[in-house]
Amino acid sequence: MLDKALVTCRGLLAGLLIAGLLAPALALAEGRTYKPRKAGDAQPKYELCRLKKVERSQEEGTRCIYKRQSRGNDVVISNESPNVDCQAQFQCKREG
Repeated sequence: MLDKALVTCRGLLAGLLIAGLLAPALALAEGRTYKPRKAGDAQPKYELCRLKKVERSQEEGTRCIYKRQSRGNDVVISNESPNVDCQAQFQCKREG
């Protein structure tokens, strides 16, 4: 019984010793410094544009007209083929 306790105690001491030696190495890991964004690096803002109307003609092709979420001017995407389907919605750039 005493031998088992002694072996367990040695195992615990060995584990603590190894953890004590590795802890300072982990603490020296390099940190990350975040830089603030500059005023000129502003990200463009996007909004949701949903399909409002599809116009098809043999001469001009397909025109997909999208309504902006912010009620600005409509977005028009044209394609020369009259057989093209329009996607239901997409993220468009917000107007100035």
